[in-house]
Amino acid sequence: MKVLVLNPASSSFKNVVRDQIFGCWCKGKEIGGMQMPPLSVLYVATVLKEAGHEVEFLDGAVQRKRFLAILEHGCDADVVVASTSTMTVNEDSDNLGKIRQNSGKCQTMVFGTHPTFLPHETLTRDGIDFAILGDPEDVVTELLDKLAKGDESWKSVQGTAFRNQHGVTVNDSRPIDRNLDHLPYPDRSMLPDHDYFNPVVKRYPYTVSVTSRGCVGECTFCTVPRLYPNIIRQRSAENILSEIELILNQGYKEIFFRDETFTIFKKRNEQICRKIIDRGWDIGWICNGRLGGVDKPMLALMKQAGCLMVKFGVESGDQDILDNMKKEIKLDEVRQIFRWCNELGLDTHAHVMLGNVGETRETIERTIEFVKELNPSNAAFGILTPYPGTELFDMVAKIRPEIKDGSRCDLKILHTASFFNDIFTNIPSNELEKWMKIAYRRFYWRPSYLLKALSRISNVGELKRAIKAGIKTIDFSLRGG
Repeated sequence: MKVLVLNPASSSFKNVVRDQIFGCWCKGKEIGGMQMPPLSVLYVATVLKEAGHEVEFLDGAVQRKRFLAILEHGCDADVVVASTSTMTVNEDSDNLGKIRQNSGKCQTMVFGTHPTFLPHETLTRDGIDFAILGDPEDVVTELLDKLAKGDESWKSVQGTAFRNQHGVTVNDSRPIDRNLDHLPYPDRSMLPDHDYFNPVVKRYPYTVSVTSRGCVGECTFCTVPRLYPNIIRQRSAENILSEIELILNQGYKEIFFRDETFTIFKKRNEQICRKIIDRGWDIGWICNGRLGGVDKPMLALMKQAGCLMVKFGVESGDQDILDNMKKEIKLDEVRQIFRWCNELGLDTHAHVMLGNVGETRETIERTIEFVKELNPSNAAFGILTPYPGTELFDMVAKIRPEIKDGSRCDLKILHTASFFNDIFTNIPSNELEKWMKIAYRRFYWRPSYLLKALSRISNVGELKRAIKAGIKTIDFSLRGG
């Protein structure tokens, strides 16, 4: 079959990365202008290509002209498979409907956490024919193989939902495959010839990789505890090392490991780091770390093996708020981890949320001061947003059923505007939005921070990216604040 595998563009937001693998955040934030290759979409394109289908991969976020041409004139694909998310599902459905209408024959499928948790609601949208539930790779492959037969066998594929004459059919979920090594390496030759802008990356070209799925945490704001209940899967050290070697041979100089919990697999990570060192591989890398899941010797080994930055979910500087969101970390532990990183000269990034359950003006003040005390290389501040599939969303839906499927919180306001936060805090929504801008100003506009940021720059490319991100951050922090 001819298949278009699509990361749709957005009319209001050019840096769209729908995070289907973990789902709790939309990583393509406007503030810093960050772009990333859509890895989960690339995985789907790769497995379909290996299954013998004729595949076109299209990242509409950076291949906008091609996307608009398909939107207007259609395509010759039999099937369009697209990623979607709570923040984009309305526009994605409209665009898929236009592509289907202008193509004349194609069927449309979407995958991601939103259709996984809300298949009925997803399929009320006319532009979507199928919803894929859970990990998409094997489900989409089987579904397309059955559709190609031309009989009715596709109706029983596990992990799918579709419309019928009487409403929506939701099949049983597909059992989770615990062996991630069975997946092929993403075919990065399908990516567009484009330098994805990322202000924290030091060496270009860079790419992304995922070495595990699932998390040991139970954070109330995250979809992972229910997406992969009590299951965390990791690729083997040998499998990851083979991919790193392939990435090096393809000319990449830096990797962003996007797992939310890369650092918790200590034995595996030690094997990876020592092999990188022993083989003399010249590769830089960034990873996400779980607070409490790393120690100083491991951080030192990671740095020796080329790690340039670790990104942590700090979330708040108030212990009660951290306990409410089930972060399972103490503030002193957070301080210690950032202290280790600073002592080792390892860059850090702090993710922070405002408008949490129990938030007050005093707790926001404490959080801003706490982040300044940690002294990370970068920080990102956002407003807590309830997503379908999270404990937080269920709490909101019981109190305020008008939240429906949450898709009113689209890309125009994502993480920069209050969205049902009045349930959690007495701070008015317009004031909460101002606090976010205040946080950016008070963190980034410090002379000590600016000096530290300048000292980290090692080449002209880094300087240009820092200036571009800095201008965007200043512009955002001044607007309406």
